[in-house]
Amino acid sequence: MTSAFRWQGIIEGFYGKPWSLQERKDMMQFMAQNGFNVYVYAPKLDPYHREKWAQPYPDEILDELRELVRTANTAGVKFVFAISPGLSIDYTSVADRERLISKCQSLGDLGVKAFGLFFDDIPQEPTAQLAADQAQLANSVYTALAEGSTGPCQLFFCPTKYQGDGQTSYVHAIGEHLDTAIEVFWTGPHVCSQELRSEHAEAVSKVLRRPVLFWDNYPVNDALMGAELHIGPYTGRAPDLPDFSSGIIVNPMEAAEASKIPLRTVAAYMSNPQEYEPGEAWRESFEAVSAEAAGALERFGEANLISPLHPEDPPRMQQAVADYKERAASFDFTGAMTGLGQFFDEMKRDVEVLRNLPNKALVDDIEPWLQDYQRWAECGQQTLAIMRGTFSLLLEPPADETERREMQQTLAHTRRQLGLTLKEAIDWPTKVCGDVVRRFCHDVYRGTGRYLSG
Repeated sequence: MTSAFRWQGIIEGFYGKPWSLQERKDMMQFMAQNGFNVYVYAPKLDPYHREKWAQPYPDEILDELRELVRTANTAGVKFVFAISPGLSIDYTSVADRERLISKCQSLGDLGVKAFGLFFDDIPQEPTAQLAADQAQLANSVYTALAEGSTGPCQLFFCPTKYQGDGQTSYVHAIGEHLDTAIEVFWTGPHVCSQELRSEHAEAVSKVLRRPVLFWDNYPVNDALMGAELHIGPYTGRAPDLPDFSSGIIVNPMEAAEASKIPLRTVAAYMSNPQEYEPGEAWRESFEAVSAEAAGALERFGEANLISPLHPEDPPRMQQAVADYKERAASFDFTGAMTGLGQFFDEMKRDVEVLRNLPNKALVDDIEPWLQDYQRWAECGQQTLAIMRGTFSLLLEPPADETERREMQQTLAHTRRQLGLTLKEAIDWPTKVCGDVVRRFCHDVYRGTGRYLSG
């Protein structure tokens, strides 16, 4: 693949358990196959990347990084080693500057020719003075590496203020003081931006005095997003964004294998932004995982659309409940319950299909969401059983009073069980299905109370 962007890459920059060496090597191969050209090593919980930035890497970690650099070179992917010293560095300290250069040089000795200097997520107020200090440090590091044994190199810079419209004294000072050969990361209007528009990219680029490089926080699901599985398609990125940006580096999930589903759509966008069609790219991504299970994967993916890119409840699930309500409003109760029942039955069948995917790493990644997907399907089935029984009790009650009371008691017991399930569901760990099935089940639970209180 070719791309209109100079940089199209992946940054391992999430909070959470860093990828293993094998996951990183597998990702390198995936990147080579899908047209990505840069990988940025920046796991927040690597202590030597952030908290212990000034300390040398132990030999065993250096050996792993050396192997990863070799893998990247073989795959044709530029390896970027990033370091985040902002929590403790003294910008005026010569000793700290030398430690920083030495740390980068130790990676240069492994063959690294591109580096990242990150000052994101630190407590300092982003003032013009802080920007000048950071820029001066970055310029010094860049010059020292380029003139040292590393030789000509590339430097990527992440500012402390990395989102918004760019109209702050801090961002203006970065643009003024930072060497224009250094790339600058920006996440867009927000930390996790639903849209990246060309007019935004153009405005920020003017302030930074260089084409902006987007650090795109998708499909990452760290911090408060941990209940979401971000496997939806890449959307909201302008087709003419390459005219105003040097590239996009996306931040994936801790779940490396599951991340590849949306990453394929990212690759499709970056290879041809003008003709990119998200739905088509998404379906092709599922086909790449398993042609036989593509339908089940797509339906499961639609139940997990909630993300910064897709903040609404899953549309397909909303439509299934809306169809039920429309039929019920027309007194087609049998058709309403049959249609929604088939929807829940299909969910359960899909769980079995997906748990038997040959890609066991992917199955492990999505298992928490599969478990709750199955539980919501069963909750929906239980709710429909209550509905059928209630309709039968009201419209065709048994002639025998004892039989009628027993039927009511059985339904009341099932309803109580549904109530307990809905209470437990508050603590279920995922947001699969959004609130669609929960609302439906809760509405039925509340609506049948007057008939099944016994």
